[in-house]
Amino acid sequence: MKRLAQKILSAVNLPIALLFLAGYLAYYVPFGVFWWFELVAVFLPYIALVLAGMTVLLVLAGSRRILVVNGVLLALFLIRANPFDRFDTSPDVPDDALALLTFNAPAIWRDATPARPAHMARLVEESRPDIIGLQEASIAWYDEAPFIRTDPYVSILFDTLGFATVRPDNASWTQQPVLSKPQVVHVSRRRLHSSDNRTSHVIRARIRWQDRDFVLYNVHLRTFGEKKPWEETRSSVFDVEYVMRYFRQYRAAYRVRAREIDGIVTMIDKETLPVILCGDLNSTPNNRVYRTLSGRLRDAFAEAGEGWGMTYHARLPAVRIDYVFVSEEWEVAAARVQEANLSDHLPLLVKVRFRD
Repeated sequence: MKRLAQKILSAVNLPIALLFLAGYLAYYVPFGVFWWFELVAVFLPYIALVLAGMTVLLVLAGSRRILVVNGVLLALFLIRANPFDRFDTSPDVPDDALALLTFNAPAIWRDATPARPAHMARLVEESRPDIIGLQEASIAWYDEAPFIRTDPYVSILFDTLGFATVRPDNASWTQQPVLSKPQVVHVSRRRLHSSDNRTSHVIRARIRWQDRDFVLYNVHLRTFGEKKPWEETRSSVFDVEYVMRYFRQYRAAYRVRAREIDGIVTMIDKETLPVILCGDLNSTPNNRVYRTLSGRLRDAFAEAGEGWGMTYHARLPAVRIDYVFVSEEWEVAAARVQEANLSDHLPLLVKVRFRD
């Protein structure tokens, strides 16, 4: 009976271990025929959790060989994730720290209510940011009054809460506005070339703080698309046409995302000022986009994060796709995901200061 249990557990464990390996390797494998590794990588923490459960069952069944394999895989995951210091007591944050809030808060949101401006005011009151980088929140500038036009949950930031927003010198609108209390010296909207008919942009803002200038990039990488497989009323994993349609959609998104991050890294490499990058990467720390960017900048939450850290979906946060990255000139004092009833994302608050 014990031998039968070992065979059954081993048979179940094999595909789980292979899925884990595919998700883990997405971090290293160039985009190509193995693009679907990227999709598996999104669920890597939860595959690791299942693998840990299988490991416990294998211990009880006395299967030692597979136990060693599982142990190595789980050790690799823990080394990369490094979750051990995220639940310590809150750090002492210096008074001179710069507080940055990044938040994907779409103007068109299914749960939008007239109370959104009050929710935004409450978020700002609780987090007290100096700079806010929004994504999917449109602002347009006009030559006649009202000169700045946007939704009330955004306009309250500069009408009431003391933030300023500056028009990009080469655009009359943006979906990635930067709102700041420190002086904004210059803003531009830069194009990220894509292979399809859609064009992505990144906002570059030069900001003066403590008599020094730095550059803030506010980004939003390509989404998977408006249609979600779990929202379709008629769908089945056994419907080949349905499955292939979403595979093609996801493959295209990963391809564009890889090109977008390459373009952003090229911009960062040319900078001579300290850099902060914030925004929605639509990628987890196990995806290759993250590896590309972390080769140039440091992930603030990975360095000084507190708590669970997941930012999407707001109702049941399961993945971390919203980030703040900083260059070597910055010291990260704190990073924490904030509660907010404004979006399907949760905002991330990061506090930094110049190293010297």
